[in-house]
Amino acid sequence: MTASKPPPVTVETLCQQGLAHHQAGRLEAARECYKRAIARDPKHFNALHLLGVLFVDTGQAAVGAAMIRRAIAEDPTVFQAHSNLAMALSETGRFDEALASSDRAIVLAPGFADGHNNRGYALSRLGRLEEAVASYDQAIALVPIYRRAHLNRAAALRDLGRTREALAGFDNAVRLDPGDPWALAERAALLASMTPAATAVSSSGHRSEADDA
Repeated sequence: MTASKPPPVTVETLCQQGLAHHQAGRLEAARECYKRAIARDPKHFNALHLLGVLFVDTGQAAVGAAMIRRAIAEDPTVFQAHSNLAMALSETGRFDEALASSDRAIVLAPGFADGHNNRGYALSRLGRLEEAVASYDQAIALVPIYRRAHLNRAAALRDLGRTREALAGFDNAVRLDPGDPWALAERAALLASMTPAATAVSSSGHRSEADDA
């Protein structure tokens, strides 16, 4: 008897293998899987989208944005793709386009917290800080333990001059991840910029409010 041949590897299998490598940090192996998938089917949404995300993750945001746009051209109904495009566009400084992509993600999935966070970041970078805070509030209402949204919200409040609220926000972020160096550094810098009286009021008042929540 001759041994039966193993079934051919499908494009979807290559995407699944690539995603497993991607999530495990084996980025070159992931890239190879995604590229093999695209070589077999140049219009495959998952392969294009995942390779685009990989490019963003490896510091090639402009290339990643172009790849994610190709994926969206094949299927414009996937909200995660619009949200990931927003993130890539923000990393390349194209904040107006990032805002538009975030808005599309939210229209498709109003309960997607990442979409609201990405929208807030784009608004912050466009100088629309009050609107940014509102978007971060929405993200946190959907996912109260969303550390990145707490951090981004605190930074926007700081830039608005709402120092006490900003400190409370940084406190929340540190509670969610006590070892986060960025949250610790931002909180320390804000404390250093405050007068002793303001620091005492902020630390006592806002910490107790957060603890009671």
